[in-house]
Amino acid sequence: MAKQSVRKLFEHALQAKQLQKPKAQSYEVPEALLELMPKESIEIIKHFGIDAPNLLNRYCCGLEDAVIEQATAHKDYREKCLILADEVVRLRELVPEELRHPNNLQSDD
Repeated sequence: MAKQSVRKLFEHALQAKQLQKPKAQSYEVPEALLELMPKESIEIIKHFGIDAPNLLNRYCCGLEDAVIEQATAHKDYREKCLILADEVVRLRELVPEELRHPNNLQSDD
């Protein structure tokens, strides 16, 4: 999922919802929810609609998946870099000491 923009994945649904909603309208919250939910959650539902928690959860899950994928890729790249660094050290040891520092070479002019 990280290959796609996580924001773009959910942006269309949010924009469509905003286009459908008149600017001055507020959504109705069922009475059962008013008693069970915190005031902040009710404000979100009134402003964005009953589907807002679902969209936000899907967005968060997608974002979490993208972060996990990036962390895994970072770990893999780091391991490869360490292997390459070890290989460079091994190859440098194969080069004779006098050839390791080309600035120290004297010309036969």
